[in-house]
Order: sequence, then C-alpha cells, then structure tokens
Amino acid sequence: MKLSASLYSSKQSSLLDAAKELEAYGVDFWHIDSIENFSVFEDISALAGVSETPIDLHIIAKQPLDYYPYLEAENIKRISFQIEELGAEFSFPKIKNKQIGLAVQIHHPSLCGTVNRYIDQVDFVLLMMTTPGVSGGRFDQSHFNAIRQLVRQFPNIEWCVDGGVNHEIAYILRLMGVQTVVIGSYLLNHANMAQAIVQIRSHHVRSEYHVLDFCIPLEYLPIVSTSADVKTMLTAMHAYQLGIVFCLDGEGTLTGIISNADVRRILIEGNFSYDLAVSSFINTQPKFISDQSSTSDMIEYISKISFPILVLPVLSADRKLRGAVSFHKLLKEE
Repeated sequence: MKLSASLYSSKQSSLLDAAKELEAYGVDFWHIDSIENFSVFEDISALAGVSETPIDLHIIAKQPLDYYPYLEAENIKRISFQIEELGAEFSFPKIKNKQIGLAVQIHHPSLCGTVNRYIDQVDFVLLMMTTPGVSGGRFDQSHFNAIRQLVRQFPNIEWCVDGGVNHEIAYILRLMGVQTVVIGSYLLNHANMAQAIVQIRSHHVRSEYHVLDFCIPLEYLPIVSTSADVKTMLTAMHAYQLGIVFCLDGEGTLTGIISNADVRRILIEGNFSYDLAVSSFINTQPKFISDQSSTSDMIEYISKISFPILVLPVLSADRKLRGAVSFHKLLKEE
C-alpha cells in the first residue's frame, strides 16, 4: 500500500521540517490540499528543494482551469479534482507524466454513477471519508461496505482513501484492495512518526474493529447447498474468483468448504466425475473465526496457523455463516 502524507495536518512542525523527517521513512507522496488557494504552489516549489518525494495534489476549486498553468511543476505527479465543486460539463485533463484522479465524497448521492461516468478519464479515484481539505475527521466504519462495493464493481481502477485513516483502518483497507491511503493527523501528530509508519505498513495490527465491520457479506460469497451437484459447485467457484466455495445445509449452517486444493486432490487421485457428490470434495473441519472476534483476534489466530490462509469463514456461535475475510489482496500486494 502506498502512503500519501498530508503535510498540512502537522500541528508540531513546519511543512518543510515535517517533510525532512518523513523523507527518511519512505512515504510515497506528499499530499497537498488546495482549496481555492494558489499559495500552495510556493510550498510545492519549496518541497522540491528539500525532498525527492513527489506531490499528490488535491484541487478543491470551482474554476480548476485557473490551476492548469501551475500543474507542469516536475515534482507534481498526481492531481485529483474534487468533483462536487465542478460543473457537469467538466472533463478531466490529460497532462504528460501526471496521474489524473477523480476526488469524490463517499456520501455522494450518485457515487457509483459518478465513478462510472469518469472512469475512462482518470487514473485513480480519491474517496473522501470526511470534509475535503479539513484535517482531523473521524472514519465512519459504515463506509467499509461502500468501499468494498466500489472496489468490487470497478476492480481495474486504482483506489485511494483520505480522511480519518490510522493504522487499524489502513490494514482493513489493504484487505479490501485499496492501493493508497492519505495519512494526516495520525501520522503528522504522532509522538513517533517512524513508529507510526511501521504500524501503518504492518501485517500485525492491534485493532478492536470486529470482523463483522468489514468482512465480505453473504451476498458476495460463493455458497452452495451440500446437496448441490459438482457443476454447480465449480461454476460458483469460478464466478466469484475466491478459490473457495462455502457449503451450507438447509438452515444456513456451514457444513464445510471446498477449495481449489480440494478439487485438485480429487483430480490427482483420478477419481473426478461430474456424478460425484459434493460431499466428496468437502473439508468439514475448515479454519474459521468467530463473528465476535476483533481484527486483533483474527491476526493472532492466523499467525498460529502453519499454512497460508486465503479466505477465512466468519461463523456465529451456532456455526451459521455470517461472512468471510479474504486475504487475496493482502498477499497480492506482497
């Protein structure tokens, strides 16, 4: 995951002093918000003199054309435009050697439609969780569901999340497939910025968010009946691209899972037939996590498992399937 440090969030250091300290810690961008403010280009010029880290510029303005003469600066590499400030006729510019992004608030009344309208014009989408350009906002955990749906619906766009992100939220966003986060107050006002960077990038995060806050809900999971035929099982596995199928009985209780490895086992044994019962493939003792578990509980649990876990079922106390956590995006990132 890439980190874009929002330098204006610092209450402890000047912009240049904060940049000099963070330069050694390997952040990917300096995030600069401009709300109808052209003086930011003086700061951008000053940053070029002390840092090789590129600028991630977020423009919040009703007349973005006025900014265009300033955007050729060599250290500006990413430029996003806040769509709520723009007219319906706006078209995103193409600027040589710059990534162009759509910035949009998560509670936009037509969020998916807006992304779909501009997706062919932009390289990335910046999702604003809080008021654009205002530091110190809180991340609402209800936004996890909207982010998951967007990443699922538009898998080929690069996603960036800004607003209230800390190390706990960054970890969950990585699981969901978000490629970049803007880190403001959590990083810039941390007592130890080096430690904050390590925590943000870590795969072993202490967090009290519960797995139900962010797990994949049932409607997005490949689920088949224990009595289903083999073709139905394979079709579901292929359609959802998770490498796994969840087998439930008539009451929604998990009877087991079938993974790619289970199918390969039958093929290697030479016993495969479309006439086989699905029960021939089922692993009836899969690893799972309780729906009452926190993210910290989950990370501690999987760290003790001796083999890689790609998908972890989330079960209630009576073994009803509540959802699942996928680690595909996290492993792909590595």
